[in-house]
Amino acid sequence: MSVATNQAAGPFVERFKAALADVLKGTSLQASEVFELAEERCQHSYVELTEALERKSTELERILTSCANRQVTSLCLLPVPSYIGKCAEHFRAAFGEVILCDNKKAGQTIAGLTVLSQSELDSLERDADAYLNTTPSREVSALFADSIPSGRSISFDDFASELMKSGGRSSMENELPRLVERIGAAKHPLVVFCGIYLNTYTPTLAALAERGYSIFVIARSATAWIHAGHLAKIGETLEFAEVQTVDAEGMLWLAHHIDRGAIFLPGAEESFIGCSFDCRRAAAANAYVAALERLAHVPVLLGLYDIIKPVVKQLDYQRDSIQTYTAMLTEASAVTIGANTPAAGEQVVNALALQTPVSSFYRYGVFTKDIREKHADGIHLAIVGGALVSESENPFLPDHSHFRVLLDQGIHLHVYSSAAEPLKFQDGLSVHQASHFHIHASITDPHALTSELSQYHAGMILNDTATLVDMTATFTERFLRELAYHFMTTMTPSASMLYGCAGIPIVINRTSSSLQTEFPSEYFIPTELSEFGTLGSRLRSMDWERIHRVTEAERAQFSIQANVEKLVATLQTLR
Repeated sequence: MSVATNQAAGPFVERFKAALADVLKGTSLQASEVFELAEERCQHSYVELTEALERKSTELERILTSCANRQVTSLCLLPVPSYIGKCAEHFRAAFGEVILCDNKKAGQTIAGLTVLSQSELDSLERDADAYLNTTPSREVSALFADSIPSGRSISFDDFASELMKSGGRSSMENELPRLVERIGAAKHPLVVFCGIYLNTYTPTLAALAERGYSIFVIARSATAWIHAGHLAKIGETLEFAEVQTVDAEGMLWLAHHIDRGAIFLPGAEESFIGCSFDCRRAAAANAYVAALERLAHVPVLLGLYDIIKPVVKQLDYQRDSIQTYTAMLTEASAVTIGANTPAAGEQVVNALALQTPVSSFYRYGVFTKDIREKHADGIHLAIVGGALVSESENPFLPDHSHFRVLLDQGIHLHVYSSAAEPLKFQDGLSVHQASHFHIHASITDPHALTSELSQYHAGMILNDTATLVDMTATFTERFLRELAYHFMTTMTPSASMLYGCAGIPIVINRTSSSLQTEFPSEYFIPTELSEFGTLGSRLRSMDWERIHRVTEAERAQFSIQANVEKLVATLQTLR
C-alpha cells in the first residue's frame, strides 16, 4: 500500500499526470492507456503468486468465494499460465470440480486434468460457479470473454489483491518517509527505479556499491528477471542494496520527495512497460519514463536497454514512438545505452540535436579467477538466455531447425534456461540429437555463471538477420529506419559480456560488426544462419588452444571491474 492509498492525491500525482498528458499531446495514445499498460507489467509476479498460493492453499475456497460473491464449488481457470500449472493440485483439493482452459495448451494433462480448448469449454453442458481470469493481460482476457457466463467472472486484479492481502502486506504509509530519510543520510545515494528489475544490471550496481555508492532499489514488482524463463526475488540478487517494493503512487511519491543523490532508470523503456515487439507499447513505455523523469527533483540517469526497441506490430504508431522517445531522452540529465556501441548514440544525438549527454556503457559481466578446463569430448557451445523460444515470444531469433542442424553435426549445445520451450524442443529430438543437447538450470549468481561457462569452447548469440532487415525495411519513418539499421550493426547483447568474462569466444552475427572492432578478433566467430550447414566443420578446424590463450588472458576487458569508472565519471557530472 502506498502513501497515496490512504491520503488525498498529492501534487506529485497531479504533476505526473500533467507531464504524461503533455508528452502524449498530438499522439494517438491516452494517459489512461499508458497507466493500464504499466499496471499490467507491474502486477504481482507469478513468483509471488505461486508462493502465496502455496502458503494459502487451504484458504482458496474462502478467497475465491469472496471474490465471486457467491459460493464456489466448481471453478474454471482460464488460461493456464505457469503459476497455475504449478499450483493446480491446490485448486483440485479446494474445489469439487476444476476445469482448465487454454487454447495453446489444449490436450495437455496438468495435475490429472486435461486442458480444454475454448470451443470444448463452450460445449460443456453445465456452467462452472466461477471463472477465474488468471492473467493480467487485458488482450488475453478479452479472448475468453464470450465463454464466461454473465456475473461469474473473477478478475485477475481482484484475485491477486485478495490473495496477497491474505498474505498480510504491510502498509508503506510510514515506511516511505523513513526511506527518504535514509537516502538523505546515505553516502553517495543512487536510487534505482524500475518496474520489474532486470538482473543484467546487477554487476553494474554491485561494482558501484564497491566504489562507495549507497544503492537503493525501488521496484514495482518484487521479482527480478534473470533470463529466459527464470524469475527470482530481487532480494536474492541484490544483497548489497536496500530494496523496497512499492505501488505506482508510492514510486511517484518517492520521485517527488527524494532530494539528494541521483535516480538511475536501468532498462527503463523495458522494465515499466514490456514492449513485446509492439510499436504502440514502445511509445507508451517511452512516455511513462519521460513523465517520471519530469517528476524527479534530483538528476536522472536514463539507462536505455537498447538504442531502439525492435518492433513488428502496430507500426501506425511510428511517429508517436519518435515523439515519446525524443521526450524520454530530452528529460533525462544523462543517458547511457547498455546494448549498443557508441556509434548508435552518436547518431541519436545528431539526428535529434540532443543537448543531453549520451554515452555507451555495456551491461558488463564479472571477472572471476575460477576458469575451468574445457570439455575434451567434442565441441561444446553455451547458450544463455532466450535462444530457444517460440516465434511469438521473439520473432528475431533463429527457428528451431537451425539448432537441429548443429546437433546433427555432433556439436554439443548447453542451454541455460528455466523456460518450457527447451524441454519441448528436447522431446522432439532424435536419439543422436538428444545426446548432444543439454539443459541446465538458470544460475542467478553472476560469478558462478561466469565460472560455469568457462568450461565450454564458445558461447552463442545469434539473431535472424533476415528478419531484422525486414523490420528495417518495414519502417516508413526515416529516423526509425536508420536507427533500426544501427541497432542491428551496433548490437551488444548482455551475453557477449558474459561469455567474454568467461574467457570464451562468441558465435555472433556478422552484422554485429561494430562490437567486433572493439575487442580482439579471437573473441568472435562471425556466422549467419545460412552458414550453419558448415559450422560444425569450421569449429572443429579452429586452433582452440591459441584462441583460448588469448580470450582467457584478455577477459578482464569485458568485466564491470575494469570499466565501472566510466560510469562513475558520468554519475559525478550529475551532482
